[in-house]
Amino acid sequence: MGSRNLRRLISGAVVLGSIVVAVPVLSVPHLCWRPPQTVAEWAEDPAAATAALDPGTPSRPGATDLPVLLRMAELPSCADGPDGADLLGQALVAAATGRTVAEQDEPPLPHTEAMARTATRVVEDVAGRYLRIEGPLAVHMARVLAAYARDVSAVLWLAELYDQPETADPVLEGEAEFHPQPQRPGWVTGALVRQLAADPLAYAVLDDAFRADTAAWLDSTRIDSSGRVVQPDGEPLAPGRYGQFGEVTIGLAVLASGREHALLDSGADVDDYDRQVLDHTRGTFAPGTPATGDPDAPGLTGAATSRPASGPADTGHHLDGHAQVLAMVQQWARDRGISADEDSPHVSALLGQYLGGVMAVQMNAFDDL
Repeated sequence: MGSRNLRRLISGAVVLGSIVVAVPVLSVPHLCWRPPQTVAEWAEDPAAATAALDPGTPSRPGATDLPVLLRMAELPSCADGPDGADLLGQALVAAATGRTVAEQDEPPLPHTEAMARTATRVVEDVAGRYLRIEGPLAVHMARVLAAYARDVSAVLWLAELYDQPETADPVLEGEAEFHPQPQRPGWVTGALVRQLAADPLAYAVLDDAFRADTAAWLDSTRIDSSGRVVQPDGEPLAPGRYGQFGEVTIGLAVLASGREHALLDSGADVDDYDRQVLDHTRGTFAPGTPATGDPDAPGLTGAATSRPASGPADTGHHLDGHAQVLAMVQQWARDRGISADEDSPHVSALLGQYLGGVMAVQMNAFDDL
């Protein structure tokens, strides 16, 4: 850490926690961080966390300089205090979702504008500043993105296929959405997803959310009297490889690409990584029968994090995105009384759009080499 950054950290120590210079026996000093009490309070009080970290709040306490808090979280925590990175991550989850980490399995709350602005700010501060996110903080960052799974997919779709700035038309009505600033380049959210994929526990959180959201999209997709696939928005499925199902599943493709590159770069044991993912996944997510109820009821982006698994993980194919998506689409077809054969028109049309997204992600990964 450079002296300029160290001076900046120490200048904020009064409100952002304590930086302690420890001198071990060999007289080689090292720094540790003791987070302020306010961070612990935010972790247990989502409303207070959102109010403090929302960039749209007219007057915020000086203690909410999030970039500096994130920089401090890169330091080891002091041995006589809590894990600062873990505590900060819990506070970010609370601020962006309206629920504490312990409440993440409960029914989701509609995202307010303040929550969505906070989630957006967290992504921009982390990925836009090239911060190192690992360990417990990586898992909590994955929870923030998972709570906005559908919106994140829409952002990734524009960035991966069209190299567009990270802004999108609303994809869900009735609540605020994750909405990066138009001036941000298209790589910001994708860069964070890829970075988080290096951690198997963070991977499991995001993989669960993207698969659960795919199943939810299929729940509300039907076959009309003319035999066409009708999307949840009431529009027929667009022909070709680039359509709405590709957008919904693009997060799975970006996540898989991030895992592949992280394992290649680190030389980590693939079997050990995959075993940790299996140990922490919520299981398999299958679409249900055609959705019932009010078709105009607003969706909640956080629903992906609380959707119950339909069964245990498929240990043989859990990290095979193609196999996972195919199984969901085939279940969807069976529930609607149409052919579930992989080569049947409806199954192949949906699977083709998923593969179109995979192809775009792989091409971008090749360009980055």
